[in-house]
Amino acid sequence: MCIQGRAGDVQRLLVVLLGWGWWGFHLGGLLGATVLATAAIALPTTTAFSSAHDVHKYSFPMLLEHIDPILLR
Repeated sequence: MCIQGRAGDVQRLLVVLLGWGWWGFHLGGLLGATVLATAAIALPTTTAFSSAHDVHKYSFPMLLEHIDPILLR
């Protein structure tokens, strides 16, 4: 009887841990997506990225100019 009771306790513990894992995984993903979306909206509006020079510096053609010499070695 005692062994069966402990097995039931272990089974309940596993169910609780797996349930928390499932919810934790999904809630963590939702939190991560929220943080990324907030950063994607807020980052371009900060002063570091708002000047024309910084926008031009990080544009795709300028990036290619820096990458091409590295790739052509």
